[in-house]
Amino acid sequence: MSTIELATTVAIGTALVLAPIPAQAVRDLNASPPEPQPAPAPESEPAFDEALIARVRTGLDLLPHWRPRPELGETETRILLWSQLELNALYERAGGTVTTAQVEHTSSDGQTWTEEEITVTVDVPGVGPVQAVTGWCDDLAKYGARDTLPLMRAIAPTPQILETAPARGQLLGYDRFAIAPGAPLPDGRTIATVEDPLGSSWRVTDDHGRVHWLHKYGQLVRYTSGTVAFIESEWAGWSSD
Repeated sequence: MSTIELATTVAIGTALVLAPIPAQAVRDLNASPPEPQPAPAPESEPAFDEALIARVRTGLDLLPHWRPRPELGETETRILLWSQLELNALYERAGGTVTTAQVEHTSSDGQTWTEEEITVTVDVPGVGPVQAVTGWCDDLAKYGARDTLPLMRAIAPTPQILETAPARGQLLGYDRFAIAPGAPLPDGRTIATVEDPLGSSWRVTDDHGRVHWLHKYGQLVRYTSGTVAFIESEWAGWSSD
């Protein structure tokens, strides 16, 4: 390197060293490092009643590892099954009341579709009513047609409502049902068959095989509170069971 080149290099280096540092840069160098932000806590699973889960698992003879999946909307007393075949297997081992309804679903992109939803309601000892639910899939009908699958043959008929009275003030509204298959009973059962023997009462068999005697002049009502009652006139002289 020549003398001139060396002198030029030294001059440039000296200028860089002596150049003033901006005040903001000095403040940034002296500032404390930012505190690390804590990672967001993972969403915790809802607190389920483990004893209740165990009773449901035993009552419905579910797999030993079964527990509700909250991301699918399941609870201890509402279970989603993958198909009507799986639901039919549960119905055949646990019994219960089978109902259907047309349910509208909406996907994440806003698309809507209607599905036939099948529900089996089982009265599990120590728990009460437990619902097992699935949607009907036509592609699986080849493994069990509607008219041969016990689940579908057991669908409870739609109850006949004779009269509906809306709630007014503190007075409850109600539906009055015909004493016919599908109608609810005060003990939570559903009428399966009705016979008309000689006498003043209907011989009613519920969906669990229990026999009830309902006076022909009584009224079967379900209030808007959900309570079902059989109301009879004092003169009817009716006594149940």
